Amino acid sequence: GIDGTAANTLDDYEEGTWTPVFSTSAGSSVAGYSGNSYNYTKIGNTCTIYGYFHSIAWASITDGTYLQLQGLPFASSGYSGVSTPYSQGNLGGFYVESSGSVALFLNKDTGSEFNQGDAVPTGNRMMLSLTYRTT
Repeated sequence: GIDGTAANTLDDYEEGTWTPVFSTSAGSSVAGYSGNSYNYTKIGNTCTIYGYFHSIAWASITDGTYLQLQGLPFASSGYSGVSTPYSQGNLGGFYVESSGSVALFLNKDTGSEFNQGDAVPTGNRMMLSLTYRTT
């Protein structure tokens, strides 16, 4: 017995890949990286992205302000945050801004966003799984 009423059916299911970009809010310089597993799953208005990154070249970011993970597959409908299950150095996690399509990096030592002019993350490896609500 499956309840087929509209409230109990999936209105959308999608799987795919996404293209992550490490940059700043100015976006004119980016950090190179290697890795794999840049996948997403979207069910209804909820999207989960996955990624494993290594050899991140933070020093190649030379302008802008907040460090961002750009290229999220869908725009966000609200704020959401996540800790990274594995990261070297002082990278503590991310949060997605409401109505945005980027995630901002958080410093686990200070709890605030990384500002390119102040400091860049230490370490060059991380894995992430980030779930957020979409528009």
